[in-house]
Amino acid sequence: MRFRPLLSALAAAALAAPAPAAALQWSGSVGTQYSREDAWVGDESPASRHFDLNLGLSLNGFVYRPGVFAYGLSGEYRRASETRTGASESVRDLFQYRGRATLFGDPRTPVSLSAHALRSTEQSARTASDPIGLDVEATAYGAEARYREPGRPSFSANYSRTETTSRVPLLADATRATHSFGASTAHGAAGFSYNAAYQTSQSDGTYATDAFDDHRVTVFATATVADRTEVRLSDSYYLRVPTEQSPFSPRQELNALRAVLTRYSGTSNGNFDQVAYGHSRGVQVAEDHPDIDRTSQQFGYATQRTLSNREWRLRGNLDASLAQNRVGTTEHRDAGQSLGLGLVWARNLPDSGYVELRGGPTLGLVEPDGEGIAYGYGASAGGSYRRAVGATTYETGYDLSFASDVGDLGTSFRQQAHGSASSPVGTGSVRGQLTVTAQRRDSPRVGVAAHRSATLAGSYGWHRYALSGDLGISSGVSAPVTNAGVGDGLFLSLPYDTHTYTASLGGTAGVTDRLSFGVTGRFVSSSLPDRPDVTEREARGTIRYTIGAFSVALDDRYTISQVTGGTARRNLLFVSVNRSFGSRY
Repeated sequence: MRFRPLLSALAAAALAAPAPAAALQWSGSVGTQYSREDAWVGDESPASRHFDLNLGLSLNGFVYRPGVFAYGLSGEYRRASETRTGASESVRDLFQYRGRATLFGDPRTPVSLSAHALRSTEQSARTASDPIGLDVEATAYGAEARYREPGRPSFSANYSRTETTSRVPLLADATRATHSFGASTAHGAAGFSYNAAYQTSQSDGTYATDAFDDHRVTVFATATVADRTEVRLSDSYYLRVPTEQSPFSPRQELNALRAVLTRYSGTSNGNFDQVAYGHSRGVQVAEDHPDIDRTSQQFGYATQRTLSNREWRLRGNLDASLAQNRVGTTEHRDAGQSLGLGLVWARNLPDSGYVELRGGPTLGLVEPDGEGIAYGYGASAGGSYRRAVGATTYETGYDLSFASDVGDLGTSFRQQAHGSASSPVGTGSVRGQLTVTAQRRDSPRVGVAAHRSATLAGSYGWHRYALSGDLGISSGVSAPVTNAGVGDGLFLSLPYDTHTYTASLGGTAGVTDRLSFGVTGRFVSSSLPDRPDVTEREARGTIRYTIGAFSVALDDRYTISQVTGGTARRNLLFVSVNRSFGSRY
């Protein structure tokens, strides 16, 4: 008799669900898509044509009310044909069927059960240009159960099985089957919340890399342990165990834990003390490869105090780390500690916006395995400014940081500057943004690595019309170098050997509720030391017309690619026509 209250609640919630107009609805679609690709490479001009036919039908219904029992069935057929210059036509047929049923699916019912199934087949017709072909069959089914009631922990469980078979003539069938099971629980209340999940799968197949078991566990929890004191915990675990030995199927294990205790000194002054601990370990074992074992631990303390002049805040942090890395029989242990101080000044300026300045020094040391202690230092500084002039908003900022032997041997330097503006123009709005970033890392072990980038983006929107564009440049060092000279990477350049330039401009317009079009222009140029320079220009136009359940779309792209030693041109045209029908139309 203990289940009577639960059954009563299920029945009450199901009966209270609003009844729709029809207990069965059906819909379908018929569509075609034609595409033609023409290419010109030197004296050759190969072309290919694609023609796709798409058919779809779905049924959705319920018994008595949707909250009691609902179901859905759908089927899809696609026929894709391709013809290339100098080759015969190749044809692929795809059939797909789906089914789903839900018991007590109304959100107000505490218990819900659902099941699903899928079946698909893909067949390739054998032709002179493709005498082998490939057939693929896939089957999937599963079920899910959940319990959810306000004020109580929620639970869910799921099971699924998928199986795929690939058939190639004159070869043995290749199969893969996977069983998966998962469970999770979550609860949130005043001062405490958690979310925990477990997922496992058993995979088997023709190839050794398909034969393995894996397990995943994740836990997130937050609790208020005392007045204005909070604990946050996150823990994750992953295990992969091969069931067949292979040098390409390793055993992997990874565990990552982080715990943070925060004590707030007030409700609105921003003062806090925080203690954090992190631990991670990763292990990989593979046949014919050296074992890899990496362990890392981090300890940290951070604090912030608002001074008597409330425009000033003082920040501090103390961090320590210990890393142990083992590859085969070689093992290294590195340790490091750092102390950082920071001062923040912020003010709301009358009729002048908001300004913030921040900065401070960092001291540290690194204890590499087998070497002497290296004492380090660093500093960071930055500022931001925001102001509104009438309806226009401006914002700008700049940050830089430098560290030498802090956390790891070597020096690092990073800069970032940004600025943005937004304003209404007429009945629309315009926005622009510029971001510049540069960073450099000098390591006595691996050399110098550096990268810089700059992006400028703008957009304008007005009713159904939109215009946007962007410019970008990025440079980097393709491989660490031993001597890069003096340079911060932004104002004083480095010996960059990789360069990428991008630009685009486009617009869309909704002429009416039924007719819309868009145009886009794009430019990309890249230069790398180990491959030819590439420049690509592309123009694209789209048109779409919709009336009721009928739609027509046209997409045309023209691309010119220039590579050292030659030029290639390509034109790609898409035309699609679709018609939907059913009880809703």
